Amino acid sequence: MIKLYVNVDGILEEVEVEEVRLRLSWRNFVKELNLTADRKHENLLKIGREVEARWAANQKPIFAGIIYEVNSYAGREEKVEALCRDYLAVFEKIILRTQYPPQTPGHRIVEEIVALASDYGVTGEGIQPAPELLSETRFENISALEALAQVARRTNYMLTVDPYKDVKFFPKAYGRSILIDPSLESTTLSGDPWESF
Repeated sequence: MIKLYVNVDGILEEVEVEEVRLRLSWRNFVKELNLTADRKHENLLKIGREVEARWAANQKPIFAGIIYEVNSYAGREEKVEALCRDYLAVFEKIILRTQYPPQTPGHRIVEEIVALASDYGVTGEGIQPAPELLSETRFENISALEALAQVARRTNYMLTVDPYKDVKFFPKAYGRSILIDPSLESTTLSGDPWESF
């Protein structure tokens, strides 16, 4: 059974969940966690709070991110549903207006963009060297998340963030991990998606 924790003023509060689904939004590389819980937990599930999902209390998180939407349902069974997005979603709040000359290595662009999110606690230790981009790269009034996604697509690299807010930018590889294979968008959470890192 998945254990879900919500960070309330620095204290991790456990929420009993009935259903948990993890999926990768392939368009922009953001992982999403959908959960359903009893409505008694509604006071813990507030937009903007950080969450972690774990297989057991003492294990590393298999997902960590921020609550983006909360919906409550009254009726025969009172439920609350929440949509959580991983820490890449913080890059949606940053708007870019910049350009890079031809021959700029892709990882240098990613490093500069990731540095803009340092106020959110995001780091870039997992950024690996990437090829140079042959043409000029221009970002005009787009989110930093879309800019990161563009660089990842142009270099054929993967982009993700681990539960500790460290951005990973690395060459695509073969294998069947939800982090690199969109066909694995799942209806239930199983396995450790971070086992390859």
